[in-house]
Amino acid sequence: MKSLLCDLPEHEFVFWCIDDRYPIEIFEPAVLRAVRDFASDAGGDVDSIKLTDLTVEGIEGKLHTRFPRRLTRRWRPQLFRRPDTQRVENDKTWRQREEGGAREPSFRLAGQGFFRQLGHPRNGFYMPQFTTPAFLKRFFLTPALPLKYGIREFHRFLLSTNLEHKSYFPNKFLLSVGESTFRGRLSMVCYEQMLKFGLVPPKIEIVRDYKIYSDRGLAGIVELNS
Repeated sequence: MKSLLCDLPEHEFVFWCIDDRYPIEIFEPAVLRAVRDFASDAGGDVDSIKLTDLTVEGIEGKLHTRFPRRLTRRWRPQLFRRPDTQRVENDKTWRQREEGGAREPSFRLAGQGFFRQLGHPRNGFYMPQFTTPAFLKRFFLTPALPLKYGIREFHRFLLSTNLEHKSYFPNKFLLSVGESTFRGRLSMVCYEQMLKFGLVPPKIEIVRDYKIYSDRGLAGIVELNS
């Protein structure tokens, strides 16, 4: 990450998308173009602009066939029966629980409102966004991490740290995003989509588990049998 970030202008926006989260379907192309234009001209007063809603889970998928296909709010109480205080304290999902209340957007782009992210910066960190090298350096080049670290060490740091940030998010998904792999194995959904677009899938094990972040269903996704 140091080599990737060191030569980039500190406050010039870049498109940030980790290799395990790939865009599947664009829902709002006009808004995405407006976000891109805004990021091209934005000053130094914005750290990141997320492209997905942080106030809902939006997770759909199948994991080891133990969970319902659609993991929405109505399923969560049945899957995780814990006291509210314990659930919030141990919550490892990216959902921004504290931002569910109604409030006015900080600004609008192509008619879409964007809201200030009030909570922990870990929420939505791994999702596609426009952000600045200066903001990413605060995480990846922090002295709190060892000189050489892996993803697990970084994730523990991400969960434990909290810092002031000026991040913004829409109140709906501008695109859907999928996870390509599970513990080094390729998702069948990702495999099918690579074939669909004429790409050569990597020669690794394929699993039928998949996880997709979307608030509008699984349009265009191959229907898998159990």
